[in-house]
Amino acid sequence: MNVSNAKLLYINQALENASLNERQKRKLVEAISKAATVQEAKIIFETLNTTVTTNSDGNRSGTLNEAISRKSSLLVAARHEQKEDANPLFNRMRTLAGIKTK
Repeated sequence: MNVSNAKLLYINQALENASLNERQKRKLVEAISKAATVQEAKIIFETLNTTVTTNSDGNRSGTLNEAISRKSSLLVAARHEQKEDANPLFNRMRTLAGIKTK
């Protein structure tokens, strides 16, 4: 339920952003909709929103396609972190069996 609420929050914020055009809003909503966790939705929103909004000079800092196609190291790190700590019972059984990880 929290993931759905987070997606709705970030989608609403994206749609209310007056500095984005309709195509950018649609792409941002599609990217947020694909998020699997609350943290992932937040990272996607913040990354894409800061990339497509204008900077202090008034120039675009990048196009939305560049932002979507670029791999986010934060997102990859967040997914890796979640996979390791996803199941404490699994980790406990692995320790008891003497199975070493990386």
